Amino acid sequence: MYADIVFPKNNESEIMDFAERLGWQALCFVYPTKSNTAISARKKHIEALRKNTQLKLHFGLLANPKEVNKLRKQADLILVKSSKQDRYTFERAKPDLIYNLELAFKEDSLHYKKSGLNQVLCNLANKNRIMVAISLSEILFTTQEQRAKLLARYSSNIKLCRKYQVEMCIASFAKSEWELRSPHDLMSLGITLGMHPSEAKSSLENVAKRIYLNSRIKQGLHIAEGIEIVEP
Repeated sequence: MYADIVFPKNNESEIMDFAERLGWQALCFVYPTKSNTAISARKKHIEALRKNTQLKLHFGLLANPKEVNKLRKQADLILVKSSKQDRYTFERAKPDLIYNLELAFKEDSLHYKKSGLNQVLCNLANKNRIMVAISLSEILFTTQEQRAKLLARYSSNIKLCRKYQVEMCIASFAKSEWELRSPHDLMSLGITLGMHPSEAKSSLENVAKRIYLNSRIKQGLHIAEGIEIVEP
């Protein structure tokens, strides 16, 4: 199932309508972490929206690294934005997904690209099942000079993720319906950046798979990798 990640600004219905026309099967609406009351209100709103669409709708939270464990049971997906705390994020916080790694450094080194990832972080991502995201929104809203640097860093991180078997995902991270693109467009972007076709396809499916896994864990049906309780 192809699932996109979006950051709505009270325009969920418009995003849903356009996403369905583009061929998406699921959306994860991501909101900043606020009070428990605000989180409950957002979840009720999404529940109401589910009644009027064929899309699978999910609830995501953008969390501070030190809040991840506290919020894990309240959302279908936990995201963290890259920051100076990335080592802590990969080693201790263990969110479902991290993004904006490529923007951590302004300038590349003379001999290598400072893409936000390295061998140590990749090994931690693999061990702790943290997805590394490619954000279309980052690419759309950069200058031409910045875009060339950003694309090169994405390509570098794709190679690192492949080498260390880190899960990747590509999503629009759209704030409005006009920033959405079709699954085919995002798959083509992944291939252009250096993904194999199978990797690009998987990168559109990994969000839905992770949300499903999280739901199994919350229900006590996933014990460990490869060990599941089968419902009668």
